Amino acid sequence: MKNQCKNCGARISWNPNTQSLTCPMCGSSFAVAKVPFSNWQILDETSEIQRDKNKHTSYVCSSCGSEHSVQGEEELTRCPSCGSVQIEKRSSFSFVANGIVPFKISKERAQAALIHWISSRVMAPRALKKLFKAGKMSPYYIPYYSYLYDMDASYAGVAEYSETIWVNGPDGQRHARTKVSRRRFSNQISCRDEYGQMCASSKMSHLNFGYDLKDLVQPKNEFQFGFSALEKDVPMAHLHADLMDAANSQIQRSARRDAGFGTILTLNTQSNVYNKRYALNLMPVWVTHYEFKGTRYSCYVDGQRGNVVGHSPISGWKLFAIVFGIIAAIAGATLLAVLL
Repeated sequence: MKNQCKNCGARISWNPNTQSLTCPMCGSSFAVAKVPFSNWQILDETSEIQRDKNKHTSYVCSSCGSEHSVQGEEELTRCPSCGSVQIEKRSSFSFVANGIVPFKISKERAQAALIHWISSRVMAPRALKKLFKAGKMSPYYIPYYSYLYDMDASYAGVAEYSETIWVNGPDGQRHARTKVSRRRFSNQISCRDEYGQMCASSKMSHLNFGYDLKDLVQPKNEFQFGFSALEKDVPMAHLHADLMDAANSQIQRSARRDAGFGTILTLNTQSNVYNKRYALNLMPVWVTHYEFKGTRYSCYVDGQRGNVVGHSPISGWKLFAIVFGIIAAIAGATLLAVLL
């Protein structure tokens, strides 16, 4: 389907509220069928991301602020919304996505989530909470590696335990002693379809929203109408390493549970990680920036569920009050102990 209204010819875009394509000019709505995702790829040392012959490029108009995206070699030299020639290329990507989570959070809902997040910052200055207004928010699809794996593993180790016991001393008084003991432990674990994900764009590598794959569908260009996408630039080798780290962490967590409150002294493991699968998916996020007293802060809103990740300034007075309160509490407790 072309990025054009069948009724009036205007450019259409994906509407997160109606989960359909909407024309801003005549109000027409066009349904888009969602096909459940099932496109997992085999992950091995030779795996590579397929390049897309039809490049996707997004533009933003400096005059009216509207955003537009085109496919292939087409280029925009004039804004389709206001006719201005002050239009700039913002981003482009040329990889083949295996799946996509279409935007479910609209710009208005993202702004509301951001305002609520700012107001809930306990350490943020009161002036920021009072004056903050959500400004321009830019929607992006960011590339994410999702992966699955199966694992059979075994481990054996030795843990050390310390406990306090009371003994009668030669002076007739009871004294505390530390008793140290060691115990061997071992186990076998089997895992199927263990899931993980990591961002495939270095610009957004700090984000970890933990997207829910229940909304993952087969990719269609229609879902991207009106939105930009970032290029994938994180090598596949990082995906291999992240998957193996996740598998090893799972073994470590299981061993920790078996060791209980003990300190693990030695741990020998054997594992077989197999049936490794991956997908390069497009995940939605709203990006915004704001300034407070000359400092620029960035915030990100999950385009699937509205969760917010970001930075906010810290009130010096609030920080001083907390530190002063802690010092006063310690001093009071010390004085009370002396008096008693």
